[in-house]
Amino acid sequence: MKSSTFENSAGRCKSDVHHTCTGPDKEGASGITESQRDSFRIYIGCSEVNTTMARMHARRRGHSGSVRPYRKEAPTWANTDVAAIEKIVVDLRKEGVSTSRIGMILRDRHGVPDVKLITGKRIGQILKEKDMQSEIPEDLRNLIEKALGLRKHLGEHRSDVHNKRQLQLTESKVRRLVRYYTGNGRLPKDWSYKPETAEILLSR
Repeated sequence: MKSSTFENSAGRCKSDVHHTCTGPDKEGASGITESQRDSFRIYIGCSEVNTTMARMHARRRGHSGSVRPYRKEAPTWANTDVAAIEKIVVDLRKEGVSTSRIGMILRDRHGVPDVKLITGKRIGQILKEKDMQSEIPEDLRNLIEKALGLRKHLGEHRSDVHNKRQLQLTESKVRRLVRYYTGNGRLPKDWSYKPETAEILLSR
C-alpha cells in the first residue's frame, strides 16, 4: 500500500490517495503509472474535478473545442422571422446542401446563431415536417462516404497498412451508429451496412 498526494492546477486542494500498484507499469516512488495519470486526472476531495475524455479508439486525449454561450432566448440582433428561416432551410435543402452546412449558412449570411433557439425546432425537425428528411442520417452518411473512399484507396494501394487499420476503425463506427439508429427507430430494424451496396444507398 502506498500513499501519494494529488494537487489541482490552482493549488487550492490536496488529498491523500491510497492505492496499490503492481506489475510492470510501476512508475517511480509515487506508484502512479503514466496511463493512470493521463486517463484519470481526478482530484479526490477537491471542489474541482478535472477529467479528460479519451478518443474512441486511440487512448489519447481529444482536442478541445469552442463552447456555444448559454442562452434561453435569441439575442436582440438575431433574425427572428421564423417563416423566412424555414423557407431558407427548405430552399437550401432542395439545392442538396447538408443540414450542418445549412446551419453555417444561416449563421454567417442570415444572422441566425441558433435555429432551435428561434424556431423551437432543429433543422432536421424542420426538414422532417416538410417531408425532406434524408433516408440515411447525415453523420452515418459521412462515415460511409469515408469508408468507401478508404476502400477505393486500398484497392489501388494494397500495402497501405495504416489506412487498412483506419478502414477497420471507420467501419466499426459505422456499425455502432447503425445499431443506435435501428434501436431508436430512425432506420428500419433490418437495415445493415454492406460495403458492396453502400454506394447505391448513398445515391438515394
